[in-house]
Amino acid sequence: MAGKHLSEIDIQQIVLDKEKCSVRVRDHYNLCDECQTEAVQYSLLFAAIKQQESPVFDFDLSEVILKELPVPQPSGRMDKYFVFAILVAAICLAAGTFYFFRIYISGIFTNFSSTSAYFILTTVVSAAIILCDDIVSRFNKLSKILNSI
Repeated sequence: MAGKHLSEIDIQQIVLDKEKCSVRVRDHYNLCDECQTEAVQYSLLFAAIKQQESPVFDFDLSEVILKELPVPQPSGRMDKYFVFAILVAAICLAAGTFYFFRIYISGIFTNFSSTSAYFILTTVVSAAIILCDDIVSRFNKLSKILNSI
């Protein structure tokens, strides 16, 4: 037969349920010896699969798999202490930097009024706190996802 042959899916559909196939597929199948040969091979394959015994386990498969999975560790308060320790260290580092370089830092703010300096300082500290909070919350979310795997 000239033209394209049926796809494997179409041939399998003919073998399994010929009535659900389109008219084009059935017409091609009825005229094409090559597609009919493939359909016979698929029908033999499907018959052999149906004759196979279903696998039966003499043990509880879920129990064996659950034994292999790692036991999730309960999340204690250590992560909160760790975050607190990092926060205290960052504050101490910033305070130490400001203390040792206070002469130079105060020179930066001499041209500003004290209100402007406090406004800028408050904005920077607030942004840092918000960013740190976002980083910590994303870290906690990702570690919960990783712990659940």
